[in-house]
Amino acid sequence: MANKPHKSVGNERDELFALLKEASFTYRKEVIGESKLYELYVEDFLNGHYYSDHRDAAGKNRHRKNIGILRGILTKRKDLVEQFFSNILFAPNRMDELLRLFNTTKASSGLKEEPDKPRPETNLPALSLGSFLNDNQLSLIAHCANEAQLFTTPVNAGILRSLLEGTLHQPLKSANNRLVAFFFRPVMSPPSHSRTLGTSVGTGRFHIGFQRRPSAQTRPVFQCT
Repeated sequence: MANKPHKSVGNERDELFALLKEASFTYRKEVIGESKLYELYVEDFLNGHYYSDHRDAAGKNRHRKNIGILRGILTKRKDLVEQFFSNILFAPNRMDELLRLFNTTKASSGLKEEPDKPRPETNLPALSLGSFLNDNQLSLIAHCANEAQLFTTPVNAGILRSLLEGTLHQPLKSANNRLVAFFFRPVMSPPSHSRTLGTSVGTGRFHIGFQRRPSAQTRPVFQCT
């Protein structure tokens, strides 16, 4: 394309529309019709419209401004070029929409965002320490705990199961901290029990805290949180 002065057309808006319309026509002819490389199309078109026939400074500045807008669209917003220049009918209202998008949006990364998909429901088994022990075993453990007077109130198999499963509603108060520690050590000694208890504590389902009373020793409180 010859590098000849661009003929001025009316006011600034008219001149910009003339540039965009010609760029649209050239894009369809060279890039779409002749498979010309897009980068070469941009370079040749801008070089072919570098000068204008304006004689005054205001006209030259106006042309320079419009060329800057066109350069920005061609070099930074190929997505808009493909959207607007592919259509033969490039009317003034199309230019307005093109400029609006150019001035208010950024080029997309090319990655389409997929809509959020609902996560599939997973039916996980309930966290349970008591499931490792049957009722007879828990009854024997409860009997030993009551015989040793570990807690301030008697316990049974149901209370211990709730304690181990993290569903205990009323706290159990220790009567002897050292004996309670020895009591729970063999109960949780199997590796599978220890891992499950660690998970239970980590998720906050099973909580061992301490309660301080005036004029009394500190006592651990076993409570479901």
